[in-house]
Amino acid sequence: MLTSLCLAYVANRYRQVKEHDEVFADLLESIAAIAKETYRDFKEQSELKIVLIDKNCEPVRAYPTDSGLDLKARLDHEVVLQPYECLTVPVGIAIELPPGYEGQIRPRSGWSKAGLLAVYGTVDNGYRGELMVTLCNVVKTPHVIRPYDRIAQLVVAPVHIPKLVYVTTLSETERGSHGFGSTGVS
Repeated sequence: MLTSLCLAYVANRYRQVKEHDEVFADLLESIAAIAKETYRDFKEQSELKIVLIDKNCEPVRAYPTDSGLDLKARLDHEVVLQPYECLTVPVGIAIELPPGYEGQIRPRSGWSKAGLLAVYGTVDNGYRGELMVTLCNVVKTPHVIRPYDRIAQLVVAPVHIPKLVYVTTLSETERGSHGFGSTGVS
């Protein structure tokens, strides 16, 4: 929306000064061209391409502004997950992420509250196979997973891939190397 407003402003301003200042008009024309190209690139980058391996596994958002897409279990029969057991479940889709993004597999809150956790996972940008979710039952009662149950969420998030620099020392900080539990429990 902001990009569209900027483009409209630049186009309007360009028309106003075209007759009066040819240099400024050339500059505005260049800015408009860059803005259009940036908007086109942004629009292309914000597409998540999905192959439905199973048409019943179409990922959905409960609400239009939810960040996570619910993923469904591609099973042909019910599975009982025993206490403290884990199982990897296919979700019936393959994806192509936009450049500069990763997929994050996350648990669903209702299932987590009941003791069935989807293990956090990363879908790398170049992966093109069927997505899989590892579910773990962390309570003393069995859980039934039915075909097409919504078992996890997929969140698409930007990722920065830094250049690796190998060094022999790191900069000093107040925390230093104090790790797990170093700040106390309360």
